[in-house]
Amino acid sequence: MQKRVQVVSIICFVSMALLFAGCNIPLPSSPDGSTPPDSSANGPPGLEDAVRDALGNAAEDQLVGDEENQGELPQDVIVAAEEWVNSVLDNPDATPQEILYVLGILQKLGLEKDYEKQLMDKLKGYFEDKINNHEYCKEELAKILGECQSFGFKDLEKIVSDKAKKSASCESKVTRTYHYESKEFGSKTDLTISARGVLREMSLMGMSNGEFYFDSGAIDWEYADETKDSCLVIRKIGGGSENLTGYRDGSFGVSSDGSYGGFIISKDVMLKVEEIKVPAPAPNPDDPFADPGDPCEGVQTRIYEEQGHIEVQIRGNSPDLRHIVGKMVEQGDPSLGSDFSEMGVTKSDVTEWDLQINYLSKELS
Repeated sequence: MQKRVQVVSIICFVSMALLFAGCNIPLPSSPDGSTPPDSSANGPPGLEDAVRDALGNAAEDQLVGDEENQGELPQDVIVAAEEWVNSVLDNPDATPQEILYVLGILQKLGLEKDYEKQLMDKLKGYFEDKINNHEYCKEELAKILGECQSFGFKDLEKIVSDKAKKSASCESKVTRTYHYESKEFGSKTDLTISARGVLREMSLMGMSNGEFYFDSGAIDWEYADETKDSCLVIRKIGGGSENLTGYRDGSFGVSSDGSYGGFIISKDVMLKVEEIKVPAPAPNPDDPFADPGDPCEGVQTRIYEEQGHIEVQIRGNSPDLRHIVGKMVEQGDPSLGSDFSEMGVTKSDVTEWDLQINYLSKELS
């Protein structure tokens, strides 16, 4: 009895999630908010339509207070529900969302007691396959553990817990250190970026597109730039710690051939700008024709803020598209040839990354 109450509570929770996600009973959508699964793909055409029509009629009876028809279902709807359940049970690719969706509909029709055990066994088999046949990082396993606990799969909890203790973290890291200095032009730029967090795969209408971004992450950065001309020294500085808020702060693509690349960090930031007037040179007392005036007259020292942009690019090939490690080093500017250092210019740009790709995130969310 306790197990039945627990399962029904889970189904009720899923049903409430559907309602608050913007679904309108009696035409519920699937748990991810997209169009409900097409039953015709897994069973006879029109199965889900028949069930949904029955649910709609039942809901309408409740709204108008038709007690005579409440709880009554036509035989053809019961048969259709049976066939729908069997189509899900026979589908080796059925997801937890699809199984729970069917359970939720059956509960609304008062039929869940006839199919609850079979569907819950199907759901358990899904997790058993994931646990036994896939390798996941620590946070992924924590997500699976939470799901197993929710459904009361006690025997799976210990297996997942033991695996989690031996697994590496899902956290990904990327760093960049950039330096440029030109003595001839009196300019200098330094940038350091350190980002970390959990990557997530981007999707459109439930379809993956091979793009990843920091779904939850943070970035530490420092920027300093200084340039000079005859009248001004211009300094731009900024830095701090900020959250990475999604794909708008950068993303990169992964291809099935093992290649990957993109601006994993691409973020607008605020910079403090100081424009400092260069003091007027003192007149040469030995030059009777020297101009005693200020050549930079009218130029003012000022401080203000402006928007800047920082970014980190990665690219390469990896034999393992779940764990991607790489490094890019650029020294000098090849376009300037071997005379680069002789021109009083130094440059270095070093980027390193250690990325954990969490493909499971889209399956259980």
